[in-house]
Amino acid sequence: MPSIHLPEAGALLRWHDLPGTGSDALPALVCLPALSFAAAPNFLPLVAQPALAPYRRVLLDLPGSGSSPPISGFSGVPRDHARLVAAVLDHLELGPAVIFGHSMGGTVAIYLALDRPDLVAHVLVAEGNLSPGGGSASQGIARKDRADFVATGFARLQDRLRQAAMAGNANADHVHAARIGADPASLHANATELVDLDPALKPAFLSAHLPRTFIYGAQSLTESLGAPDVPDPAELHTHGIATEVIDGAGHLMTHDNPQALAEVLARVLRVRT
Repeated sequence: MPSIHLPEAGALLRWHDLPGTGSDALPALVCLPALSFAAAPNFLPLVAQPALAPYRRVLLDLPGSGSSPPISGFSGVPRDHARLVAAVLDHLELGPAVIFGHSMGGTVAIYLALDRPDLVAHVLVAEGNLSPGGGSASQGIARKDRADFVATGFARLQDRLRQAAMAGNANADHVHAARIGADPASLHANATELVDLDPALKPAFLSAHLPRTFIYGAQSLTESLGAPDVPDPAELHTHGIATEVIDGAGHLMTHDNPQALAEVLARVLRVRT
């Protein structure tokens, strides 16, 4: 598994690098995972879809999740995650890539696009947080005492998910698998920083001069419109941001309907060719 050591950040980052079947001239797809999710369970059902086979696909584990170990004292601030992602992309020399971020990864993707537009051909945000307040998962984790969450809270949360998974809850099974190796301190920091997100992010995203797409799960539009990660599509359209809706999906859209989501990504990748 490829990796890079960033001594100035105390980071060791790892990723999955899946070659495409098409020309090397095709743009790469870089996938940034949800809140302390490992990239493989988050994205493999998606990137295995035939529509994405021609393209190189890079699935990055952020610090403290998947195969990337935690960074001692790391802030969890999405912009700091984006700086680490930029270092990986500089190392890979991909050129401008199509960046797809799911949930927290979408917020990180926006900061990457704002700070390093040279690395980004198009940014696709799948229900990433644009405003402070957090989603239901980050709110629930952030409100817990950090020391208690690290000591026992994360283990209890995972046990509840495991029990639900064994009872047949597919979403619980997906989340349990995606976070099974997560570092509890990193997870708590990430959740807290989403709740306390810099309110300047949304206006910066709205006014950015680069191709942008925001992707919704259809269920989220019905149940959570106006939440920090489910902004009003009309407001986005006013600022030149394209929107897509994934039928039969909620926030966990990479799991709920990977085929439809892959077709959205493939359309963007074809345009960037």
